[in-house]
Order: sequence, then C-alpha cells, then structure tokens
Amino acid sequence: MTRIAIKVKEALFSGTGIVSTLEYLIDKKILGTENCQVKSLFSTLNSEKLEELTRRAKALDSGYQPINFSSFQVLECENKETATILLQRLRSDKSFLWAYMEDNYSIGPNFISEKKPIACNQGYLYNAPEGIGVSHAWKRKGGRGDSSIKFVDIEQGWLFDHESLNLQRIPDTGINYSPARDHGAGVMGIIMMRDGGSGGIGITPQVKGSVMSLYRPDGIFNIPDAIVSALQFLDAGDILLLECQVLDADNSHQLWPVEVREANFDAIRLATALGITVIEPSGNGNIKMSCGNCLDDFSNQFGQKVFDTGHIDYMDSGAIIVAAASCDVPHRKMYFTNYGTRINCFAWGEKILTAGLYPKSSGMANNTYTRQFGGTSGAAAIVAGVAIALQSMMEANYQCRLFPKQMREILGSLSNGTESAEGIEKDLIGVMPDLEKIATKFVDKFDGLMDVIRVNCHGKETSMFRSQSV
Repeated sequence: MTRIAIKVKEALFSGTGIVSTLEYLIDKKILGTENCQVKSLFSTLNSEKLEELTRRAKALDSGYQPINFSSFQVLECENKETATILLQRLRSDKSFLWAYMEDNYSIGPNFISEKKPIACNQGYLYNAPEGIGVSHAWKRKGGRGDSSIKFVDIEQGWLFDHESLNLQRIPDTGINYSPARDHGAGVMGIIMMRDGGSGGIGITPQVKGSVMSLYRPDGIFNIPDAIVSALQFLDAGDILLLECQVLDADNSHQLWPVEVREANFDAIRLATALGITVIEPSGNGNIKMSCGNCLDDFSNQFGQKVFDTGHIDYMDSGAIIVAAASCDVPHRKMYFTNYGTRINCFAWGEKILTAGLYPKSSGMANNTYTRQFGGTSGAAAIVAGVAIALQSMMEANYQCRLFPKQMREILGSLSNGTESAEGIEKDLIGVMPDLEKIATKFVDKFDGLMDVIRVNCHGKETSMFRSQSV
C-alpha cells in the first residue's frame, strides 16, 4: 500500500471532509476505477483533542496561526504506480493546497559492536573542544536530568529490556518495530544510559524518557500523527526528539529533515508553539552521491526556498536542526551531513559509544553496546541531551523553563559553543554546544538571559521578564 498525504481547502469541504473528499475525487475523475480509500492523516487523536492542542498553542504563542488538522487527509492506494499517477492529478487540482507521497525512510548509519567496559571511550561527554562538557552540568543541581522535565523520542523501535535503559511506554506509543530496536537503544543510550554494569552513562541519566513509534497503533507509518500524539503528554519546556528523515519528493536518493513535508512542518510548529523544544536531524544527505545536501538549495513542490534563512520564502518551524561533525578536533563537517544557514547546532556524527548493536540485532541479549554509532541521528541525540540538561538545571534552580526560541538561541550561539573546523560561515553546520559555557552563563548567572517565558513545572502559568541578550 502507498499513501498520498493531502490538504484540502477548508472552504470546499465541511466537517472532517473525508466522505466529501472521496466524492469530489470521483466526481472530478481524479479517481476512477482505482481501489483507493480516503482517511484522516491524524488517526490517533480525535478532533476534540487536536482542537485543544491548537487552543493551548495559541494561548502560549501569540504568533501561532491555528490549523484545522481535520483538513489533513491521506489517500491509500494499492500500489506505487497508481499513487504516482494520482499524485500528479491531485497537484494539478486547485482544491488541494498540497499533496505528496509518504515514505518511511528510517535514519541510521553503520555500527559495530564493542566490548565492555566502555565509559573511557565516551569522548563526546568530555570538555570542549572535544565534547559537550557534561561534567559541568552534573555538578549542578538538575544537571543529570533530575527534575520533572520530560522528553519523548520519536522513531521506530527500542530495546525495552536493555540493562542500561529505563524506557517508559505511554498511551498510543504504537508498534515497536523489531528491525529498528537497536537504533532506538543507541539514541536513548546517548541521552539516558545508566550504568548497568558496562560503566557507560548517558548525558542525563536521570531524565524521564518516553517513546512514541512512527508505526502507529493502526500499523501505519505516520510521522505527523506520531508527533501530534506525543504532544498530549508534554508540557511547555519539555523536549521532543525526532529520529527520522524523509526522501526528496522527486529525487529518491536525497534525504532531508522531516519538516520538508508540509504536514510534518505543521505538526512541529504546533509543538514549538506549545513551548516544546523540538530537536530535528538535518538528514544524512545524498545516498547516490555520498555527500550532504545544502538546505538552502532545497525547493518544495511550489519552488519555495523554505530553508534559506535569507529568502522571502523561508519558513521557520521553531525546531533546532542538527548536523553531524567528526569526533576529532577541530571538528570537520561529515561528508554525508546536510548543511545550510538553517542549521543551528552540530555534534559528533561518528564513533559514538552507546547501547545496542544497530544495524545488527541484539537478539535476546540485553547487554549489548557499540562504539560506532553516528550520523545526524547520533548528533541530534547529543544535542537533545544538552537541551534536557539545561532545561533541567533551569527548573531545579529557578523554577522556570526556557521556551523553544530561547533554547535555540542559547544552544546555537557561537559564544556558548565550539566552532567547526572551517567556521560557521563556511561549514554551515552551526556550533557544538558547550555545557561549561552555558551553565556558567545561564545557570550560575540567571540574569544573563534574554526575554524568557517563565513557567511553572506543569507549563501552565506564564509571565515575561526582560534582561540582556544571549
């Protein structure tokens, strides 16, 4: 089965629009004898829960423009050939704002196994410029994730019984896809691995980490539905990590951040409007050419340069987009990583020591480890760990949380991180956050923050205060 995501013009379709859309497709001869079904793209949450999320987002973010998520639908086709023909028909019909073919390209590089003990090989935890300086967070209150901060990892599968992981399932988690379990273990190990006998440890080993599968309870791979489903369990100031990437709509060998799909973008924008920090990998580049893509060059189906921050078409989801760099100093841009003016941060994209054996299977074992995790998925996990550490320290010490805009400015500022080998202007992969600089400047000296939204531990009450810029 192949799925085409569509957004209909709300003025033309009443209610959920599902029945009327199908009738319209038949009436306009877009659908003929093809055996296709029209369903809601967001299948997990009902319309009332979706409307409640948009109301919360508008209350927290005055710049957020509420979206009717019932206008997002999906056309299920028997095969890709039929879907390809129908996609062109849909794009030529002005009753639909956009249409694209969904994919389920998972994110992940190559890995090899590693014997224990392992802690001495976790160089990404070391002080800058080699690593992120995690020890400077650990010696401060909240720096190990010991607060009420929550985060959700969205991908395909996890090792729930791994000796060093304590993963939480939440309602609507979806299907734990077996071939991807070791990848999920690697990501979660970077962030919250606890010493289960290996000696290895995550960036924030005490954080409350939950998971949400891209394979929804109905068995369908559905990125925007997974994102929106996770939002009902997160409060303002919590962290959402997206461990996925998507193929180019027209060139099947190019990989991009998930927000190139319009429904994904709108789901991410809803998250950041709700005050949730979203960490998004930049993507592992051009499969065919074995090189990275420049996000500034990307054009969507309407020819818009949505990632070029200097272009009139630029669209900001509010997410922190992360690229990958080498583990050695100075950190070189990895050959496969996407890059561009939209990138905020980078981190190690190779030789990351963590849990699991991806792409190999751990089988029945619960004590497996690798020292070759990497890619933009590994880099994004490291930056997510930094965001969790900072947010946890802010809450533990000052009973407040940073909203996504402030978090992104802090983590992406050169004054708070390590520059890449060729510099920000040439490499276009941002900076690697340095917890020593960040904790000294924003935890020890709270007045160093710019405009900050102050929230209680449940993300309900807000007030604004002003001080100097980051």
